[in-house]
Amino acid sequence: MANKDAANGFQIMGRIGGGSLRLRKYKLAAANTVIGKNMLVQMTNAGTVDIGATSMATTLLGVAAHYCAASKGGTSDPYILVYDQPDLVMHAQSDDGTGTGTAQTAIGLNAEIVVGSYDSYTYVSTGEIDEDSVANTSTLPLKLIGLYPDPKNAFGEFNRLIFTFNHHMYKSVGVQGI
Repeated sequence: MANKDAANGFQIMGRIGGGSLRLRKYKLAAANTVIGKNMLVQMTNAGTVDIGATSMATTLLGVAAHYCAASKGGTSDPYILVYDQPDLVMHAQSDDGTGTGTAQTAIGLNAEIVVGSYDSYTYVSTGEIDEDSVANTSTLPLKLIGLYPDPKNAFGEFNRLIFTFNHHMYKSVGVQGI
């Protein structure tokens, strides 16, 4: 069975060890890029929030709880709510089917982010896991935990994987994969 190509960002499942989820209000960058719901966001060097980018070694902040239009940071309501706990457990789709991230051997390794854009109908992020980047490299931002449990999901192209942050603004830079 082929997995469906349906990227919808980085969806929160809970926290390692359980517990409540926390939302915090952050000020957006004045000229912020459009931020889709479930998009990874980062802290800028100005202390504001904008969309994430690949290789967010020290600035990865969390997951956007809602959509924000471009340049909302320059309005009278320049804020965004972010799930910002460093121990979040999430799931997301891999971006294709040719790399290490499409097999059981990827579990315990680290991966890069494909930031993506957003769906203009649902306003949800199209971010994915870059399965070609999967390795034991400590600077990669995501730590793969497992295959998302769904009967329509299997290892292979566009598989959905469970992961946590390997590095985050509020914890260490990251650890090497196994």
